[in-house]
Amino acid sequence: MRNSGPFHWKKRGSRRRGQSPSVSRAAEFVVEILERRMLLTTNSWTNANGGDWDTASNWSLGHVPLASEDAVINLSGNYTVTHAANTADSVNSLTSTVPFTLSGGALNVATTVQVSNTFTISGGTLSNATVLASGSGQGLTLSGSGSTLSGVTISTGVTIAETTSSLTVAIAGSLTLDGTLDVGNGSVADTFDFLGSQTLGGSGTVVFGASQLNNLTAKAISTPATLTFGSGITVDGGSGKVQGNSATDSIINNGTILSNVSGAGVTLSGASVSNGGTISATGGGNLSIANLQNAAGQTVSIAGGGDRRAIADPRQGAARPRG
Repeated sequence: MRNSGPFHWKKRGSRRRGQSPSVSRAAEFVVEILERRMLLTTNSWTNANGGDWDTASNWSLGHVPLASEDAVINLSGNYTVTHAANTADSVNSLTSTVPFTLSGGALNVATTVQVSNTFTISGGTLSNATVLASGSGQGLTLSGSGSTLSGVTISTGVTIAETTSSLTVAIAGSLTLDGTLDVGNGSVADTFDFLGSQTLGGSGTVVFGASQLNNLTAKAISTPATLTFGSGITVDGGSGKVQGNSATDSIINNGTILSNVSGAGVTLSGASVSNGGTISATGGGNLSIANLQNAAGQTVSIAGGGDRRAIADPRQGAARPRG
């Protein structure tokens, strides 16, 4: 990192208009304050056998990438780079053409991550990154439990997928989803815990798998939590629950929640389920809602073979279908 000098001496004109060059006044000097500028540096991977991120000798600058550096992993070869150490590292950006696995510790990325190969998180924490789609269409794979996404943006064209075993993923600092989030792989169930009050924003889609044990959960940390679905978010696919983890946690829907797979079902529950968007069952899908608070002019509907199991509005004191 380099900073430009904070001062620059600037000489003003030394001759009045109309005076000959030989007649001049004393030169004036002023101090002009310049902005500080950071020049980012590239730190490139050098070990064709792969290895761990936190080994200094694996990098071209002889140290683990810094917050002011762009980490680039594009050395030819058949290898994997792993961030496994229980350390917290920060970079400006990350670009990789080989498999990259975040299995331990934390990686904070100020701008973008683009992995044009397998990108796996299996126990580590990814913070503040914008995950970009690559030319080869690679996404982000979550594996096992203990992974955390904190303040992450998933760009258009990126799919968050899971392996064939159940997992639990923590979401902190809100998630912006412009791509696709698969919750559940076939009959395997997944849980995404949104820690504290936060928003699932963006213009993307959450797709439930087949298991009725799939969960999107508002989970209190120290005070009751509220999970809010932004107006551009769609939840659809198979079966799953959108719920508060405890009797005091709530759900707010400003987007679109659909139960649209025949025989599958979506359940919404919490201290309250406030609807400012659309909740609908179609195509033989089942819908169950507890403690519904439906905003005026918004839609909760059963149509096209959809099935209402229970839609309970506490203001009405009874379960009743809406449409």
